[in-house]
Amino acid sequence: MPSSPLKTFIIYARDDEEYKRQLLLHLRPLVVSRLLTVWHDGNILPGEDWEKAIKKELKESEVVIILISAHALNSEFIQVEELQTALELLNAGLAQVIPVVVSPCAWKFDPVIRRLQTLPLTRGEGVKPVSEWKNHNLAWTSVVEQIGDMAQAIHQKRNEVEQQEQKRQLAAKQDANHKRQKEVKIAAQKQRQKAERTVLYGKQDTKRRNQIEGESLTNIVDEESIRKTGNEIVPKPEMKIPDQQHSKWSRWRTILVGITLLFVILWMLKKPTDKPKPTPPADETAFQSAKLENTFHAWSRFTLDFPDSRYIEEANKAFVSLIRKRDGYFKYALLYMKEEKYENVRTFLDSVLIIDPNDVEAKHLLRLIE
Repeated sequence: MPSSPLKTFIIYARDDEEYKRQLLLHLRPLVVSRLLTVWHDGNILPGEDWEKAIKKELKESEVVIILISAHALNSEFIQVEELQTALELLNAGLAQVIPVVVSPCAWKFDPVIRRLQTLPLTRGEGVKPVSEWKNHNLAWTSVVEQIGDMAQAIHQKRNEVEQQEQKRQLAAKQDANHKRQKEVKIAAQKQRQKAERTVLYGKQDTKRRNQIEGESLTNIVDEESIRKTGNEIVPKPEMKIPDQQHSKWSRWRTILVGITLLFVILWMLKKPTDKPKPTPPADETAFQSAKLENTFHAWSRFTLDFPDSRYIEEANKAFVSLIRKRDGYFKYALLYMKEEKYENVRTFLDSVLIIDPNDVEAKHLLRLIE
């Protein structure tokens, strides 16, 4: 399927109206195959400024066909306005200019025409005016075939450029996805490392507290032994004697400290470091929102934001279902494209873009049928 049809402009003198009509008749297959569209001054509406319309269409054209005759060479408007504009487009690389000699004239002495490849061509005779051919249909067929070959070459080059651009965009998208996955992996790894450090620090703190409490109890026992074995009776400090009630409270305090530290460690393990972990209500709300929107973007956002969700399996199934639905719509669009039923093609392509608004192929096909 070619890209957008080439805008074609026909320059001709009023006295060559019949030759223009014959050219339009033979250009019809190229128009039907969407290789080009044709504009001439016969398309100007009643009451429209014809000079502005001609200049506007000529500046926007991509192919300019000039019907060369003595009348055209003597037309001041053609020589001063149309031919000079066509030459500027040619020099700027914006258009192809194709002279077609329709009747004998001294076109070889025209400074603009003589530098361009002129049609129609014959073997051994060079350029032969259309009026000199015994069969005018053969002359116009030769002209249109060469114009068609030129148009196909331009479309092929455009398609190659578009394909390269699509490949570049796809590669950029894949690189972005790879980078995003790498960032997510690094973030998860940092979170695990931080959680491991938290657990390690909690264990060390608990061990240090137990060690300090054990040393305090040992010092109390040693002081009691000294008082009992000495010659003098040393008064016992009231706060240093660990009676039964005090020992019991020490054990309970140690247990409470351990339980408190355990809860702190568990809370720190569950506490997010980089990104808040969604609560089940947020998880469910996001799933219902994605389900209601039911697009590639919605399900991709859900799977990235809630990778551990209880709905992740159902989200993956919905994503796969959308892929199959999109492929089905695109298949039907291509079938109707071959049958040139463009309304049906547009309907299915719109359905594809509802599922994936960034689908490059669907957008490209829509531009072709516009």
